[in-house]
Formats: sequence, C-alpha cells, structure tokens
Amino acid sequence: MAPTDRAQRFAERLRAMNPWVLRVLVVFAYLPGVPSQIVCVLAGTSGMRLRTYVLMDVLGALMVTSTVAYIGFSSGQAGVDIVLLIDRYALWIMVALILVMAMYPVFLTAGDQRARRAAAVTEAGRAHDAETERLATESASGTSAEATGNVPDSPEAPASSRDT
Repeated sequence: MAPTDRAQRFAERLRAMNPWVLRVLVVFAYLPGVPSQIVCVLAGTSGMRLRTYVLMDVLGALMVTSTVAYIGFSSGQAGVDIVLLIDRYALWIMVALILVMAMYPVFLTAGDQRARRAAAVTEAGRAHDAETERLATESASGTSAEATGNVPDSPEAPASSRDT
C-alpha cells in the first residue's frame, strides 16, 4: 500500500525489524516528549497483534501513572506540578534535541570545510610566494647575465644587433 519506493523500503525495514524494539517503543510511548501517534502508526504498519499492542500499552500507562503517583505521594502537589510542566514542554524539548542532533554533523562538516579551505589558501599563498621568489631570482640572474654580455640572442632582437 506504500505509494513510493522510499515508503515501500521503509515498510520492508519495519517488517524486518526486531519485534521487541517496537514493543519497547509502545511501552515508552507514554513518556513525555515521545510522539505516541507515530508509535501507534508504526505498530499498526508493522503488523503487531492487537493483544500484544494492548498489553504493551497498558504496561506503559501503568509505568508512567505509577511514577507520577509516587512523585505526588512523596513530594506533594509541587512534584505533580513539576511533572505536568515537564509533560507540557517535553514535546518541544524533544523536537529541539532532535534538531540539535541533526544539525551537529552539519556544523562539524562546515567547520571541516572551512579548515580545508583555509589550508588550501595557505598552501596556494606559499606556492605563490615560492613562484614569486623563483621569478625574482631568475630576473636578478638574467640582469647580471645581460650586464656581462653573456645573453643569448633573442628571436625578437633585430637582425642588425645579432650580426654585431
């Protein structure tokens, strides 16, 4: 049912994925910041049985509810307020973390490119300086050869100056 080749490859990877990975994802779908709708869609497209899905879903709900109840019991209403605040902003924090993780390699690559470009510019500058030095040395030695009269005839020179 996947419309494109890319979607078909993704569906094949879901079918080939270890079933325990998806079961753990279903359990952790209740955690703040985890997009539970995507986990539900993945469970459906991978062909997870309904009994397994409901069991893992109940286990995840029980885990999160018992954790919040324990925090509320041990620290009172302030602890519950903190948990609700975390739950409210967890999705945005998760999206920010995903973006940071996605952009980190981009920044590393950009830094490497800048370093390589700087090295290339430095190398080109050294090559240019060496060539300038070589030309200056040749020019100085050519000037002294002209002064001593040991300069070979140039083809551009007039014929009268070559005959003398």
